[in-house]
Amino acid sequence: MYCILNEFVCTGFNSCDAGEDETPPACDMDACHQNGRFFCKDTMQCIQQRDICDGVNNCVKGEDETASVCTLKRWCVSKWSLNEGCLGECKPGYFGKFCEKTCSKDCLNGACDSSSGICTYCTPGYFGKYCQSCSETCLNRLCNSSSGICKECTPGSFGKNCEKICSKECLNGICNRSTGICNDCTRTYLERCTLNCGQGCREREGFPQCDRQSGKCLNGCFSNHYGNYCNVSCMNCKGNSSVALCVNNGVCLYGCKNDYWDTKCNSKCSTNCEGDAYGNRCNSSTGECVNGCTRGGVVYSV
Repeated sequence: MYCILNEFVCTGFNSCDAGEDETPPACDMDACHQNGRFFCKDTMQCIQQRDICDGVNNCVKGEDETASVCTLKRWCVSKWSLNEGCLGECKPGYFGKFCEKTCSKDCLNGACDSSSGICTYCTPGYFGKYCQSCSETCLNRLCNSSSGICKECTPGSFGKNCEKICSKECLNGICNRSTGICNDCTRTYLERCTLNCGQGCREREGFPQCDRQSGKCLNGCFSNHYGNYCNVSCMNCKGNSSVALCVNNGVCLYGCKNDYWDTKCNSKCSTNCEGDAYGNRCNSSTGECVNGCTRGGVVYSV
């Protein structure tokens, strides 16, 4: 028998030959834990932290090698016990009584509350306590980390949560975030793009067809149409549909069809003009009868 100093009691290392200094009554569970050691329940033996989860059963029944103990040793950064679990904080990325649960991958830097698992902050693209995904209509999936309200909408969406769809008449699908009013119209005009541009307005991809306020065509007219609104056609000009029949002011390039005259071929020959075998009745430039008058007909100078 011999005496040892108190500082050698409950250290997890046998200072007495039979280990009495590491077992009750000299060393009980509370004293063992207070010294940051591990207490083997069955053998009531105190062992050092370094002997826990080392692949060797230092406790007779292997309590020092169980999954719960290994998890606590690995992920708890404060004191812990097998009964009470982690008594302080888990390492970043883990939570739960035994630090056995993994924080959501959507928690910023993997950090969450050690008890509840609620993310400290969310990674960009997620919001709320549990880091729900921002709406797919949020531009780049970015939203307010608390409310989930989109910072900006994807093109084609508007509203507080970008839940509404811009009108199909909006150029490139873009409209005002709050009102839904188109930034520019495609084939229509006025503030809400309610009136159609002239059917003869030429299209240009990515650009409006006509002026937002006046409706005048911005890219010229399709072939065989003219006027500010391209809504007048040179339908009485001579020619075929494969070539342009008139210039942009409506003047016919190849003369008029039978029975019409003047530069735009909008005037009809007099019904008193005699027609020939080909249906020609009057001069396409002057309107004068080329075959004389029908019987009883009188044509006055124009």
